[in-house]
Amino acid sequence: RCKDEFQAYLREKFTVSSYNERYDVLNSINICSYVTTNIDNIIQCVMDHSKRYSLFNVVEYGAKRGSSSLLFIPLHGNVKYLNSDLYFGKNELANVDTDNKDLFDLMHGELLKAPTLFWGYGFHDNAVERTITILLQEGHQDIWILCRPGNTNIDYFRDLGCHVIEGETLELLDWIEENCSEMQPESPDSIDTSSLQQYLIPSLNSL
Repeated sequence: RCKDEFQAYLREKFTVSSYNERYDVLNSINICSYVTTNIDNIIQCVMDHSKRYSLFNVVEYGAKRGSSSLLFIPLHGNVKYLNSDLYFGKNELANVDTDNKDLFDLMHGELLKAPTLFWGYGFHDNAVERTITILLQEGHQDIWILCRPGNTNIDYFRDLGCHVIEGETLELLDWIEENCSEMQPESPDSIDTSSLQQYLIPSLNSL
């Protein structure tokens, strides 16, 4: 009954001002796109410290982007984009793939292009689960899923043809740091802008 107040509450509740710096290792590996059902701005915080990527929100700018732009698809909205609705309750989530059909169609196309890692996702959203089912029916897809040890769905995911990583988020971040961070060096065109930070146009995340 109080949609505006609820939206304002969600934005206040899920806006992140600080985060675990171990997430910064994501800036050192190859990423094609970032598709999320989370409404928080953790990924914006991480990419604000990146010398390799700039975040490109398709809701704001469309699907065309530069080679160093990381495609960002917020399926359920995002706290930093005030013109997007935040989908959080069961009633809203039931219709999200209809309301945001363009985003779900774009997600389907992106997941066909490269191996996909489902990270911190519980598969509680029927709309996303339907898309994954279609992907698996279309043929073999290189899909990886991070599951906590003892997760009762591990065998189910393996039966679907998915690869399973058993562990916690911080364990995977540490593994990436130890094994992958030096495999993909930063672009030679990147420059250190730390001394110019005060003169740069602020990111949307900092406003």
